[in-house]
Formats: sequence, C-alpha cells, structure tokens
Amino acid sequence: MTTQQVADFLRTNVDWHRFSKLVKALGHQLNTEQLRFLKARILEKSVEQYSNKTLKYVAQDGVDFLITGLNNIRLEMKYTEGAIYTDKKNELRKNCSIKLTNSMGTNTHAQLPPYYADYLMFVSNRGAILFDKPTLQAHSTSGGDGIHATLPTELGIIIADHTVMDPKDQQEVDFIRQLDKSVEVYSSKIL
Repeated sequence: MTTQQVADFLRTNVDWHRFSKLVKALGHQLNTEQLRFLKARILEKSVEQYSNKTLKYVAQDGVDFLITGLNNIRLEMKYTEGAIYTDKKNELRKNCSIKLTNSMGTNTHAQLPPYYADYLMFVSNRGAILFDKPTLQAHSTSGGDGIHATLPTELGIIIADHTVMDPKDQQEVDFIRQLDKSVEVYSSKIL
C-alpha cells in the first residue's frame, strides 16, 4: 500500500468539512492544560465517526486508529491548530512541527518505537496531511521529553486543504456545560 493510496482513502472516506465544523464548534473551550487530553479524544473519536466506519479508534500508544478498509493499517493522529496553512493567506507552511511521543521527561527512545503507527495523519483546523513512518523517522529527533519531528510539507500528501476544511459560519457550541451535566449524571449513579 502506498502513501498516496492511504491518503486517497482518507480523503474519500472522512468528512473533513464536518470535522472542521466540529473544531470551530469546540473553539478554545478545551485548550486548558486540564482539558487538552479530552479535546484530543473528542477530535479522534469524531474522525472515527465521520469516517463511514472505515477507521476504528483503538487509542493505543502510538496508534490511534486501524484503517479497517485497508487491512488494518495503523494510523496515528496529531492535531495542532494553524500548523499546516498560514492564518492570513492560507498558504501551505514549509514545515509541520510536532511532538510524536511525549514521555514527560523520561524518554528512552533514540528513534520512534517499533509499535508506532505506519502513518501519521497531521491535522489542523484548516487542513490534514499524511506522512509515512520512514519520513517521520528521517526527520525526528529524540529529547528528554519525547520525540519531535519537523516535517517538510512537500514530503507529505495533503488529505484535505483549507477549501475543504472551511467551517463557514459554524458557531461555538457550549461543550463544558454538557460535560458538567454528564459528570453529574455519572456520579449520581454511584451509590
């Protein structure tokens, strides 16, 4: 399976416009340190939901999805707002910088661990791009808190650009109130 084939599959099977509307509906509500992990889960579960059941969310170290429509190819997703296209002119950035692993200061890996996904789907609020594992390995550096990569966008394949991921007039939807209500309902069931 080539990177182009995987990118084409993701382009065809994920509703990227709907995903961009979700991102805008969340706005900055979950950007605090306390809620960032929840935001990641919401974004990842939403991609699964918007994929016509062709992605299965597995939430493993270094693997967020299995692409069930492509013999369970392993896919990691990273999200960083504004990281693929510039804010003002919507120009493709030269590089995407991302932390591939986060060890909280206890990193022992000199390179990506063997269990890391076959592909990285790097997503922002206005675009998505796919990189294969050899490209990640060639452009990553190891540090005390994890493995970082600065990936030239010319080495990735655009899955969705800023014209597809345009949320138009989507308004922010209060998520925190819904979260608080869910916590209240859940905790009330514990007797």
